[in-house]
Amino acid sequence: MYQYSLVWFINLYIVSIEESDKSNDLDERIENLNNHFTYSIYRNVCRSLFEKDKLLFSLILCIGILKGKDKVDDSEWRFLLTGGVALDNPVPNPAEEWLQDKAWGELVRCQEFSALKELYKHVIENADKWKEVYDNPAPHSMDLPDPWHLSLSPMQKLIVLRCLRPDKIVPGVQDFIVEHIGRSYIEPPTLTWLAVSLIQTLAVPLYLCCHQVLIPCLL
Repeated sequence: MYQYSLVWFINLYIVSIEESDKSNDLDERIENLNNHFTYSIYRNVCRSLFEKDKLLFSLILCIGILKGKDKVDDSEWRFLLTGGVALDNPVPNPAEEWLQDKAWGELVRCQEFSALKELYKHVIENADKWKEVYDNPAPHSMDLPDPWHLSLSPMQKLIVLRCLRPDKIVPGVQDFIVEHIGRSYIEPPTLTWLAVSLIQTLAVPLYLCCHQVLIPCLL
């Protein structure tokens, strides 16, 4: 659906070279350049995205950065996206009155990860504590029952949230992004003519698709 040209991408990089903070220290200069260019990509791509796609783009950008630093386990990332492969679950649901079988099946499948191997057993033995997480209006903001809150990584906590309360995965993802790359990456910038003109060149045409009730002179 979305397409961006190489010329456009290169122009953003050139602008970042010119506008990012300068430093005589090479490592600091590279960090400044990376930070400026990353946010420039986010800011300019967001202008062309539908609102529903902006958070997904932020997450993909965040995961890409973390992968570059070897801080993301690919199998955990796939599980977060899919919930794993659904098979017959040999472990009976210990709390059928509030825990859905689909959610329980995903919790059991979490045992494929060493950090989450004993999770489903802990849910069986401490169903009341986990029901508090399930019933909380903001489960993404509360501490998981001990010892899981301190032993799990942010990605693993997202997996647990996906299993228990998939309806709260959006604010959970927002917290994840803020923790790793900053709040600015969940606050899409407003579109202004000045911001667009700063990255525009004579070699790249600019097309404005105006809504029938939009007044172009007010841009």
